[in-house]
Amino acid sequence: MNLEGALGEARFTVTGDVGKPMEGKDLRLNVALETKSTKPLTELAGVEFEEVGPVHLKLTLIEQHGHYDFNDIQLTARPRDFDVSVSGSVKNFVLDLDGEKAQTKPATVNVKGTIGGARFSVAGDVARPMQGKDLRLKVALQTKSTRPFTELAGVEVEELGPLDVALTVIEKGGRFDLDGVNLKAWPRDADVAIKGSVKDVAGNPRLDLDVALAAKTLRQLDKTLPDAGPVSVSAKVRSRGKVVEIRDLVAKVGKSDLSGSVTVDTSGELPRVSAKLRASVIDLAELVPPADKSDTGAAAEMPRKRKIFPGDPLPLDALKKANGNIELAVDRLITPKLTLYKVNVAARLDNGNLTVKPAAHIAGGTVGATIGIDARTKPAKFTVDVDAKKVSIGALTKEIRGFETSKGLDSNLKMKLSGQGDSVRALMGGLDGDIRLEIGEGHLNNDVLDRVGAGLLTQIIGIAVPTDEKDKTTTFNCGVVRFAVKEGDAIADETLVMETDKVLLKGGGLIDLKTEDLDLGASLAARKGIRIGAGTLSSLVRVKGTLAEPQLGTDLKRMVKTGAKVGIAVATVGLSLLAESVYGYISEDDHPCQTALARQIEVTPKKDRAQSTSGEN
Repeated sequence: MNLEGALGEARFTVTGDVGKPMEGKDLRLNVALETKSTKPLTELAGVEFEEVGPVHLKLTLIEQHGHYDFNDIQLTARPRDFDVSVSGSVKNFVLDLDGEKAQTKPATVNVKGTIGGARFSVAGDVARPMQGKDLRLKVALQTKSTRPFTELAGVEVEELGPLDVALTVIEKGGRFDLDGVNLKAWPRDADVAIKGSVKDVAGNPRLDLDVALAAKTLRQLDKTLPDAGPVSVSAKVRSRGKVVEIRDLVAKVGKSDLSGSVTVDTSGELPRVSAKLRASVIDLAELVPPADKSDTGAAAEMPRKRKIFPGDPLPLDALKKANGNIELAVDRLITPKLTLYKVNVAARLDNGNLTVKPAAHIAGGTVGATIGIDARTKPAKFTVDVDAKKVSIGALTKEIRGFETSKGLDSNLKMKLSGQGDSVRALMGGLDGDIRLEIGEGHLNNDVLDRVGAGLLTQIIGIAVPTDEKDKTTTFNCGVVRFAVKEGDAIADETLVMETDKVLLKGGGLIDLKTEDLDLGASLAARKGIRIGAGTLSSLVRVKGTLAEPQLGTDLKRMVKTGAKVGIAVATVGLSLLAESVYGYISEDDHPCQTALARQIEVTPKKDRAQSTSGEN
């Protein structure tokens, strides 16, 4: 046989021998096809397929006993501006057009080729080649970039490469498995390795993969991340049904590490995430990107915030999109300002009800809390229960500031608060509960108070340290900060106390958490043997303004008036103070802190206070 012809612009030749020409059997033919476009061929065949061209094809077709071999295949084409070449053979193929011929033994495939700059190979057996079933094919791919494949597939994903993949594709009974997966990739110069298998890819995938990643820094993976490194991550990924497990997780970034397991279950109405993680060290100072200082000038020109509690709606609907249970244990948690030890966090989310229980050792003491957010109600309910014991304020401030402002001051804090709201501002405006801070004895360093800035608390402490004293330290005996919180009003009634070896600062007042207005007052009483004179300290202290812009000053008459308006005793040491000389000796309470801790804070309902205030006006 020696034929040549054309189909539209396509040209073809067929040469060779046919042993049984009447049956079209026992043939050995050399076939060649050249065309600028596949369009005439697809139209002739009555199929719709994307136009490809130019195409050059050569092969040797051999038929014996109903089995066809396609040998010496040489194919070149240019789909979507990419050069494609294929060479190799397909043997023992039974052309069963009427469904009456049996494929007695598998067809064998052995081809290799290139797509763009990528190289690939496919080798193996296909038991039912006409249906593309019962196959076992070894596939290998090496490419510098995934771009040719994504463009051919018509999808937009980030370009990856280099990439080296080897796997075996198995089809049996309609199920596709990927076995012997061995993938190596270098996206963004990072090293990624994946080994294992994926069973039932198109049906109910079951993953059994070992995954590893290594990079010099996090920034190498994403430019928005900090320059922390080196980075290494390894884990076993397993899945059964709709449950995916990440086992034997080991991650390291610079000084930080993390290990444990994570499970994601999507079989229910809501996905559920469970995790049990632990770390020796987590260095947030290294992992959290530093604040952008380039906008400092612009920020300085912005108006000062008049409110510190934002009114923006909280993203509470996110709590209804998943359930979960997470446990995290960290031996040492490093923040930009201080270090926490033996950190434990347990979090549980159940149908919109979130409970978080953090605990840690800090500054020689312990801190524990239970935080609840129940988004099942409208508005959402919030609860906070904090219990801190023997936390040294001296050690804490030294670590934060970098120099020693005090020693000791071991403190206990108990705080129980609850409220409802869909924003922080709404929540604070209706808050209820109790705040109780006890500060133990210690020493204040007089000569460094000026170094800690002009904050309100610093100014108040400075009042208790006479500036004309030559002592380098002031003995701090005790301190108490107690507020009863009702309907967004935080009230202190002679429950703000600071006692040193020289003076006693005692007071109270009101913080309106809804408006953020504050009005606090305190008296300054000299200890025995110490005289407070007009030339040294003011005997009365008042803090007014707002939480965002508090102001410190003195105003006896206004202080007394304010105390009456809020429905509590005068926000100092009581009306008896008015009968005393503003300057001079004032009788002392031998145990002022214990008195403040035991005192019952009278909380007048907000509506009654409003009526009282309107009546006075």
